[in-house]
Amino acid sequence: MTERSQMHADARPQHIDPEEWQIRVDLAAAYRLVAHFGWDDLIFTHLSARLPGADHRFLINH
Repeated sequence: MTERSQMHADARPQHIDPEEWQIRVDLAAAYRLVAHFGWDDLIFTHLSARLPGADHRFLINH
């Protein structure tokens, strides 16, 4: 585990599953890349991720 990924793992709230936390971290990184490349001012800038489990939950930017 890298130092940066360990930092994110240490920041995980106890009520969030580690797999869900990793998806949240990865999605946040994707948002940062979109903003870095200036793609966040377009009309089609939707990013989302499906959370694990049978209840079909998604993380969606708004």
